[in-house]
Amino acid sequence: MVYRGKVFKSMVGLYFYGDFCTGRIWGLRNLGTTWENTLLADTPFQITSFGEDEAGQIYVTDFLTGSIYRIMVQPLVAGDFDGDGSSDFASLNVLGRIFYTTNLSAFANVPGVLSQLVSGDFNFDGSADLAGLASDGTIWVSTDLTSFTPIPGILSSLISGDFNSLRGGDEFAGLALDGSIWFTTNLNTWTNIPGKLTNLVPGNYDGASPDDLVGLAMEGSLWLTTDLLNWTNIGRLP
Repeated sequence: MVYRGKVFKSMVGLYFYGDFCTGRIWGLRNLGTTWENTLLADTPFQITSFGEDEAGQIYVTDFLTGSIYRIMVQPLVAGDFDGDGSSDFASLNVLGRIFYTTNLSAFANVPGVLSQLVSGDFNFDGSADLAGLASDGTIWVSTDLTSFTPIPGILSSLISGDFNSLRGGDEFAGLALDGSIWFTTNLNTWTNIPGKLTNLVPGNYDGASPDDLVGLAMEGSLWLTTDLLNWTNIGRLP
């Protein structure tokens, strides 16, 4: 199966194949005059097939458990997970399993499978936590790096930031499947911000607390909100 989706740009044109007995998954890419072959994952699966959905996302089937997994690319996320004052990092492997390291050498597995991962101090204890989206858009939060708790909501993307500046910790914002914008400052109740976007990033763009949001509309226009309510058009991508 060749990836033709739009979500993971680095996977475009990559041919996925796997082995039933070992559970290994490789990626084969045409570089013009040569081919590049890479081992992507060493899984416990008995791989029987690959498939794709209407959006071009690639899935792999496991005969042993009868499960279906989506293949993805996840950037590293940083945070001080052990509260020692230095930064650590976490990530998802190609099948969405969660790993983090606090010593830059050994990786610990956090039980669960996610399609996106973000970090932030969600319980306001001074150390970083992890949160993410499952493949069905549900939101999960871990404040102890051992187990995840669901919070209400269904999103297609998730970001973290200090959006209310009332407590010394982070909250969430995200986009729904239709591009509508949502945020929560209590990890429970979600508020809709008028508008529809394809991408959303947090930051302190006006030099004052709390965090603001910048987003990209489908036609390329850029929008900024500093109060989580009103949007200003700040230009357009060339």
